[in-house]
Amino acid sequence: MNALSASKIAHYVSKLENTWMISSAMVVEGLSWWQSWICVWFGYFVAAIFLCLSARIGAVYHISFPVGIRASFGVWGSMWPIFNRVAMACIWYGVQSWIGVFPPSGSLCIKSAIFSPSNPITRQQLVSFSLLGPFTVQADSDPLLTNDTPYKGVMSSIANFATLIVNSLDFSRVARKPKDALYSQLFTIPISFAVTSFIGIIVSSSSGVLYEKPVWNPLDLLGRFLDGASKGERFGVFIISTAFALAQLGTNISANSISAGTDMAALFPRFLSIRRGGYICAAVGFAMCPWHLLSTSNSFTTYLSAYSVFLSSIAGPMICDYYVVRKGYIKVNELYSSRKCSPYYYTFGFSWHAYASYVSGILINIVGFIGAIDIAVPVGATYLYNLNFFCGFVVSFTMYYTLTRIWPIPATSKTWNEIDADVANLSVAYNQGSIPASSIDEESQSRTSSSAAYDEPDSAAKGGKGHVDVRGARVNYLTQ
Repeated sequence: MNALSASKIAHYVSKLENTWMISSAMVVEGLSWWQSWICVWFGYFVAAIFLCLSARIGAVYHISFPVGIRASFGVWGSMWPIFNRVAMACIWYGVQSWIGVFPPSGSLCIKSAIFSPSNPITRQQLVSFSLLGPFTVQADSDPLLTNDTPYKGVMSSIANFATLIVNSLDFSRVARKPKDALYSQLFTIPISFAVTSFIGIIVSSSSGVLYEKPVWNPLDLLGRFLDGASKGERFGVFIISTAFALAQLGTNISANSISAGTDMAALFPRFLSIRRGGYICAAVGFAMCPWHLLSTSNSFTTYLSAYSVFLSSIAGPMICDYYVVRKGYIKVNELYSSRKCSPYYYTFGFSWHAYASYVSGILINIVGFIGAIDIAVPVGATYLYNLNFFCGFVVSFTMYYTLTRIWPIPATSKTWNEIDADVANLSVAYNQGSIPASSIDEESQSRTSSSAAYDEPDSAAKGGKGHVDVRGARVNYLTQ
């Protein structure tokens, strides 16, 4: 195991405390302990597969999510998917910061003239929340949704990783080779999250025996321990609470603040850096009052299940574009170009193929979402919404493939072609040999002579064996 693989494993292990709440919420919503655990195993294994699919894009071409999404949505059309990711990171920043302080329970809530009676937050909790935020400027995380049937439990686990499925490129882009971003995630995610979930399931089920009904939030459970507690018990609660706070701090840094800062810097590169984006994320996370979202095990999950619909409809076109339509072929230099002759400029910088697919993935779930907020809808729509991530992903994936088959897009390959090449018959930079002219779609050659003049003069080769000098169609492979 190399250092990068070990780092990826540590990255996911550091975020395991979130899974406690997901699995225990399943128990509260009616699943048995073994049903909840099976849901976690299966759900996180499926999530790991999706995550590895998107992570490979960054691992091969070493590009982040704001850059990689331009291939499918367009150089300007990528702004909306990036904004979606920023919004989710800000929300999760607030939620994770709130979990990092002591959450409210009915017996602990102090009604104050400073706070509205509808706000279940005390002065002490507000101060703690404010102090935790500045330490976590950099971000992403995961959505949780609770349900009362096994297949909904599976969706809750997948939705918990919906944000990371979309922007896993931000982390995999530093991989030395694609394999580094594969096995370290494919097996670590389901195994490690299942172990933590099992602890949450046992504790939540046991709390139902002690307190008549299960307690889904571990920190609420700690609050119960303080009732009539001795000095030793209070000290134990302090140690456990401190551990939770540190765990949430690490989760916010690795999962929310970094992602939000990176994506905001991509949206407004002239005005925002990753650090400034992290500060904005912290401010938004505070303003959205996360204590309301965590007031019950159901209020938060309804919203998150809805947002996984948006994220799955982004992941569908992105993964279809890379694996099926382009077959791994990306012109990296053109991803940074807003010239009209760029193959990723599409129509005014927007890919209507991707946006039509995106809307289709949302529409298949919209009626079911209305039903989730207690409005009567047909039963069939509810069944579809119970599988919202799958429905959104499959519909948007299929629609994108269909549209690109009917109306082809430029810069595609007829065979699997994960290389950084500009023209046919090119000795490539990644030691893959030559590309046969027949393997690159004619559409990918539809660049004007003026566009070739803007190409970078050379492209570094992997392995230090030289570089490829690309100027239009002239190629010189220089060896040391």
